[in-house]
Amino acid sequence: MRREIQRNLLFMDTPVSELWVASNQGWCLTPRTMPLVLHSIRALSKGSSAAETYFALWCNCISESIVEMTSRHNLISAAGYSGHTSERTWKERMKKLDELGFIKIASGRHGDISCVLIPNPHLILKRHKAENTPGFDEKIYNCILELMAEYGMRDFEEKTAPVLPEPVQDGGTVKTIEPSPSKLALKSTQKFRFPVRSK
Repeated sequence: MRREIQRNLLFMDTPVSELWVASNQGWCLTPRTMPLVLHSIRALSKGSSAAETYFALWCNCISESIVEMTSRHNLISAAGYSGHTSERTWKERMKKLDELGFIKIASGRHGDISCVLIPNPHLILKRHKAENTPGFDEKIYNCILELMAEYGMRDFEEKTAPVLPEPVQDGGTVKTIEPSPSKLALKSTQKFRFPVRSK
């Protein structure tokens, strides 16, 4: 409501029909940290920036973090490559992303690059910090951490293993005893949570 009022006051000459709205088709889910993730990829792949290649993949990822190479030429042009060397350049950038861990490549019916998996980029950057990878920019990484805290992103939250029933021997038979509510409550309080700022 507040932003609608703000838009009407500041941009009253722009009709709603000219705005991009969520009901439009052809959009993808993107974390608010993505611009910084792309800056990090540029720094890590200095000399052969793979950021545009990565973002083109991300925008074509529909579900399960998978991108099938059914429209490779669209991905190449979306990344900004053209001319007779475009596919070779694109493959070089894809290889770089694979080396850095931002994607995983599987061969198959579409060739040597047939299917691509896109892991969580925050976790990949966390690994590069731990390994002190050449080109890693800690300032950019810290900016990502600040945004994660601001928006309540829980990518680094430790996953609690499920509590399994405890087997008990009783007169030759094995019974399972479900964990008590107190044990479950203790497990749930051991998870670290980033603070969430209300909007």
